[in-house]
Amino acid sequence: MKRITGIIISAAGLVLLCISLFADQIGFGDVDPDHFVIGSKQITGIVIGILVFLTGIFIVIRKKK
Repeated sequence: MKRITGIIISAAGLVLLCISLFADQIGFGDVDPDHFVIGSKQITGIVIGILVFLTGIFIVIRKKK
């Protein structure tokens, strides 16, 4: 059960990471047709996405005691 939970958490982290990275291209960010800039909200989403992903990976590979 913990393995499935870890996989779900990792997947959620990857989704958040991808949405944050590509927010401008998919229309969530500051859409300027001439240039795309990664803003502070996107950076926050990227960092949180990475942390959530790593937490899920940790849960998956952690040995049972």
